[in-house]
Amino acid sequence: MRDHYEGEVDKTHRSLLRAWIAFAATFAVLRAVTHGIRAGILPNVNLATEGLHIHHYIWGVGLLLIVGYLLLVDDKAQWHRPLSIAYGVAAALIIDEFALLLNLRDVYFADEGRWSVDIALAVATFLGIYVTAARFWHSAAKELVNVIKRIWRRII
Repeated sequence: MRDHYEGEVDKTHRSLLRAWIAFAATFAVLRAVTHGIRAGILPNVNLATEGLHIHHYIWGVGLLLIVGYLLLVDDKAQWHRPLSIAYGVAAALIIDEFALLLNLRDVYFADEGRWSVDIALAVATFLGIYVTAARFWHSAAKELVNVIKRIWRRII
């Protein structure tokens, strides 16, 4: 099965699939942990000092900066797997607190915090649709371009 996957799916789509899975898994874990902390089931391990709370989107931004830098300086195939996973994790860390970034205040458990969930579901959905049906979308795009060209030729 792995040989089939490696042979049939190009490296770009393998990287997208890894990022998609890492994003979904990280987002689910983040939501479970934060709700567990709020419910008193899990210990509060937030990094905070003198009223300053370091939100997890900060770790996501830092990780994203590292991933981007590594891809700029060294684009070898050996990096695709770990960097695609790291990218998915970083994206989830950031998008999980999207509502905080949008409102510039901590709205994680407020009604406005729902934006983060909605954005994350949209990202996961659209990336999933693309990754799972990449050949279809490429074929559909080519067919659409051909139809537009035929119509254009008839007009001119």
